[in-house]
Amino acid sequence: MLVVDDMENRSIWDAEARDTVLCSQMMNDIFQRMMMKYPNGVGKFTSKTIDITKDNKTIGTVNISYFGPYFLSENDFQFLNALNMIFLGIGIFSLAFSVVIGAFLAKRLSRLILETVSVTKQISDGDYKVRH
Repeated sequence: MLVVDDMENRSIWDAEARDTVLCSQMMNDIFQRMMMKYPNGVGKFTSKTIDITKDNKTIGTVNISYFGPYFLSENDFQFLNALNMIFLGIGIFSLAFSVVIGAFLAKRLSRLILETVSVTKQISDGDYKVRH
């Protein structure tokens, strides 16, 4: 929401004065969307006033009202949801890949140990001709 004032604080342009219903609806929609997605969020509407200067002389001010500390649009939420799905897919793929590689390596390493145990058992049973 923007309000532009001259140096005597006379309003030159005021978004809310031009269309109060639309501005109130937008502010309510923004607030509801952020609270629905981030119910524990700390966001609120705040304002910041900035001087308007020309040739290093202040000629007026602009007051900007916004939802802060940040505001996410519907597109931002869609992007974050898509990104979360990609990360979830990568995580599942990485887990499956790790399990397969781990099983392969475990089988390969344990095969040598099992062969050694088998040969040792044969020797302990008196079969001294066994070679490996």
